[in-house]
Amino acid sequence: MGLPRLANRLTRAAVTAILVVTAALASGTGAAWGYLSTTGAGTASSSLGTLQPPTNVTVPTESATGTVSVSWAASGGPLAPTGYFVTRITVSTGATTDACGTSRPAPTTALACSDVAVPMGTFTYRVTAVTRSWTAASIASGSIAVT
Repeated sequence: MGLPRLANRLTRAAVTAILVVTAALASGTGAAWGYLSTTGAGTASSSLGTLQPPTNVTVPTESATGTVSVSWAASGGPLAPTGYFVTRITVSTGATTDACGTSRPAPTTALACSDVAVPMGTFTYRVTAVTRSWTAASIASGSIAVT
């Protein structure tokens, strides 16, 4: 059935609206889909936003105590995160560890934290914004040497 013929078959009393939205995520890791089906007449609206990553992740360049202070700027944009989780990255191996007592299922709403009992080595930190099932990771901080 062609599009003009299909359009002629729709009436004001019974309109079926199907909305399929595909939004490529900024990281290119996937797409978001939405589906709506309804009958009747009227108007509707929808909005789509992108979760922005936190910025300005900072750490000191050195720590002799095994405690690292991490701070960051809040995510901007129309979609506000419900929290953040922090990851410590070992520079020599690329291994990641949850830091500051945070994790994906247990984020913090603070914009700073202290990572305690950090072993000796060189590390960077990444902060990830979370809202529902969406995440947006910051770029890694500068390196910190724990001696």
